[in-house]
Amino acid sequence: MVDAKRSDEWEAVKSLKSLIQAGLDLGVPEAIRKAAQLQPFLHAITGNKAKESPGLAASVAGLVQSVKDDPQAMFQLAKEVWSRGGQKEKSSAAEAVGKGLGFLVPHKALQAAKELASMARSGKEADLVGRSAIEPLLEASPGLVDRVKLLLQENEKLVRYAAISGLVYFVGRKRKYAALGAEVLLLLAEEHEKEIRDAVKWGLNKIREVDPKATAVAVAAWVKSNPTTDRVNKAGTYLKARAVDVKTAVERGVLGVLARLNPAAKNGAKANGAAPKKRPAKKARRNAPAKR
Repeated sequence: MVDAKRSDEWEAVKSLKSLIQAGLDLGVPEAIRKAAQLQPFLHAITGNKAKESPGLAASVAGLVQSVKDDPQAMFQLAKEVWSRGGQKEKSSAAEAVGKGLGFLVPHKALQAAKELASMARSGKEADLVGRSAIEPLLEASPGLVDRVKLLLQENEKLVRYAAISGLVYFVGRKRKYAALGAEVLLLLAEEHEKEIRDAVKWGLNKIREVDPKATAVAVAAWVKSNPTTDRVNKAGTYLKARAVDVKTAVERGVLGVLARLNPAAKNGAKANGAAPKKRPAKKARRNAPAKR
């Protein structure tokens, strides 16, 4: 556990150093100030962490403490780098928020991730925030899932898009959250924006690959709560099944959905309470009369 924490800490300081370098390349004043302030620490943080020395350990600790004392400066730097830079710089900003600030000050980092998502100009950039900022943040602090759920209620479409992306990538690494992830995404299944509906469909398909049973249960419960034709049709696309099969299965209950629509479920006939069909017995052939 100690080694894992040290590894995460190393990834955190590397991402923050990359952010400062990106800021220097773009001529961001805050990056110049931070680089001068942290120069003794930054100079030592190079190479492979396997070659760690007492001096390197002290430099890592110094950088970590400096960021914890003034996280707002790094948040502002991430926003500046994101707004001024191209794809490479935006990746550095998102990773610094997710791996760096997400490890050191997770609750405040989520707000920074939200601000990056609100600055996104496309679904691709929002996905970058979800994958590189929100997912690592959840990895470090799974308890923030409930706060990420709140982002799904934001007015800004791309903020919701980033939250969907981050949640789905997180579930891909943490199978035990598959059911929760599916339930949360289904709250957005009837949104008006096509991009959000498409993101929900993509997310549910990804979660189904991780845990088909949990996904089937969540989708079945969603349809049963309001079994409209639209929901039945959507459920068919989420579960890769025919709508008529979804409707029949839901009428028989959640277990019926698992039996019919979940390829990973075993003993399907037993699950929905239906006895396996028996083949009609062949009629016994009458013995031919004995020859006299």
